[in-house]
Amino acid sequence: MSEDDDSWDACASFWDTDETVIEYSNKSFNSLCDCGYIKSNENDNKFQYIMDFGCGTGLLTEKLALKYPNATIIGLDISTLMINVLNHKNISNIQTISSELNKELINKHELLKNIKFDLIVCSSVLAFVPNYKDTIDCLYSILKTNGILYSWDWEISETNKMGLQQSQVAESLSELNIPMTHIDYTRPFKMSMQGNESDVFMVHVRKE
Repeated sequence: MSEDDDSWDACASFWDTDETVIEYSNKSFNSLCDCGYIKSNENDNKFQYIMDFGCGTGLLTEKLALKYPNATIIGLDISTLMINVLNHKNISNIQTISSELNKELINKHELLKNIKFDLIVCSSVLAFVPNYKDTIDCLYSILKTNGILYSWDWEISETNKMGLQQSQVAESLSELNIPMTHIDYTRPFKMSMQGNESDVFMVHVRKE
């Protein structure tokens, strides 16, 4: 999700059939469903508004739409062509935005300026945004009180140079004055990249 969306547009035609993308999406969704907070709220229609930030062509978005048929799911991605793929799936409770996320968009866009989200998910996207802290600041601002943000990112290691480090994430969240007691870090699954197996770490942030 860099500011240059041309590279992501170029991926739109094959994204839904890429085996690694499919696997990552499935594992992210399964780890989300295993979370205690999700399990404890899945039968009471608590989730009214859900955002899939960096939704791409909607592999995770459509799973959320099926799991929460009474919720409004908003998929946001900088790639117009990826959003077009998602739109052509014609899923009734999904609405989309093709844009970079910033405070101006939040204050002016009809789908964002008057609502707060119960749940925001970010699957393999935050490592690619221009500024991690600014993006989290925007996402946190549109969470409801007691709303939850879940993110999954490749973890940087000796064998994997793409992704984020937990220390980097923790520093940004601390600078945003998000209480440590409202943040959890887990490593729910691994992914293979160029013959090397890498951890994916999941961050769970609850808004007070």
